[in-house]
Amino acid sequence: MFAVFIEPDYRLKKFIKVLKKKVYTNYNNSFFLNHPPHSTIFYSDLKNNKLALSNILKIFKRKLNIKIICKVYSLFTDTPIKGQSTLFIKIKKNKELRIPQDVIFDSLLPYANINERRDAWRKEFFEKFRPLVKDAKSPSEAAAVLNQQVFPMVNVKYSTQRKKADQSPLESMESGLASCTGLSVLLVDACRAVGVPARIVGTPLWSDNSGNHTWVEIWDNGWHFTGACEPTGNALDQGWFIDRASKAIRDERRHAIYAVTFRKNGQNFPMVWARDNTDVFAVNVTDRYTALRSPIPQNHSALRVRVIGPTGARVAVDVRMLDANGNELFRGKSKDDRFDSNDHLTAAVPTGTKVTVSIADTEISQQVEVLEQEQLVELRQP
Repeated sequence: MFAVFIEPDYRLKKFIKVLKKKVYTNYNNSFFLNHPPHSTIFYSDLKNNKLALSNILKIFKRKLNIKIICKVYSLFTDTPIKGQSTLFIKIKKNKELRIPQDVIFDSLLPYANINERRDAWRKEFFEKFRPLVKDAKSPSEAAAVLNQQVFPMVNVKYSTQRKKADQSPLESMESGLASCTGLSVLLVDACRAVGVPARIVGTPLWSDNSGNHTWVEIWDNGWHFTGACEPTGNALDQGWFIDRASKAIRDERRHAIYAVTFRKNGQNFPMVWARDNTDVFAVNVTDRYTALRSPIPQNHSALRVRVIGPTGARVAVDVRMLDANGNELFRGKSKDDRFDSNDHLTAAVPTGTKVTVSIADTEISQQVEVLEQEQLVELRQP
């Protein structure tokens, strides 16, 4: 047999050895006592051990870009599972490993993200999504490809009509609809399934009190973000929410930005859909987003526009902004319900002026006095 194990750290290894000694004292013929402390990840029967090991080393070198240094060759004898011995090779720790060990344990191996239903997604997702990224040259490229192709492939889209916010990936795939949180869970699990570390990130409330939002971070020699089902081509660290995220407030819990962690660090992830649930832990990552701040031009303010159609849903229509003299300051298209409910058409307009916001080629309009703080203008179709 050939097997892959994780070796525990010094303290856990010492504790396990103490337990093994107690077992031996009371049951000296027990199985596994001659095996070093370990946790089995994978084992398999191999008819040609030499060829298999050679191929495994080639895969490691090609995919992980590291050197495999064999430190110890040894055997687990009399393995009860198969009634035979198991060859294992201890690999020397390599500082060139692309993904740090703490990232692997915290954002690659976990089976869940928040409080979503626990699904057995990893095997299915690997088989379904691995072909999409087989030619990707980096985790960033793989994540971008997944964000572009996974959602059309499984027929899932953003909708406020989803059954619940905290859907599992398979629940979202069954209904075809998901919130920003459900979409993020699906993308994170797709990334993890193909070997890209990923985690949920979000804020319980934007600093302008316009709502909450959830998105995704992936690891590629550092953390990078992207909006789930909101691809920006092959680029990461872009998205409609950058301006709002840059105004987050680190020391105000409801306005800060948090990333989920499996480490029990005493700080919980604020889930607005399950406010009393404190089982999901988090790290405060606000500072990384406030550093992205790209200020509105001097003496200008952000004016956001939302257009509601006859059915009460958001609609995509041409919108114009005119100054007091009738000169066009801005023209763009409003966002419909395919987009996050906090994602609005935004323009920078002169502060202190009066602006007329209208639906192009209609008489539907609203006059707005532009204040220093950003404003949301809502236009309604009859």
